[in-house]
Amino acid sequence: KKTDYHSLSSITRRTIIAIAESHGIEVVKADIPVTALSRFSGLFTTGSAAGITRVKTLDVKKSATDTSTVSYTFESPKVIAFIRMLFQKLNDARLGRIHEEWITKIPLRQEAS
Repeated sequence: KKTDYHSLSSITRRTIIAIAESHGIEVVKADIPVTALSRFSGLFTTGSAAGITRVKTLDVKKSATDTSTVSYTFESPKVIAFIRMLFQKLNDARLGRIHEEWITKIPLRQEAS
């Protein structure tokens, strides 16, 4: 089931998706059940201040009544390298070092003299 219900729309998120797609990565936007995390080789989050942050481990409560946790670890070297590339491309876009078609330029307002 494709959804954006649990994700906030943001420039950073759209930029990361555009970078991934420009590198031939299929981006699937979907709610992910916790039980599927064991099949993941990598995980990251995005945000305006942090940009992109790799998730190394994720501890999840087994249930609302069972306070014990299940720990998931994401250490794929291939995924780590991909996340580093995303991070670098995002920083390059932020600093104006790259000019791709997916970058939205925001004109600065000139002060009246």
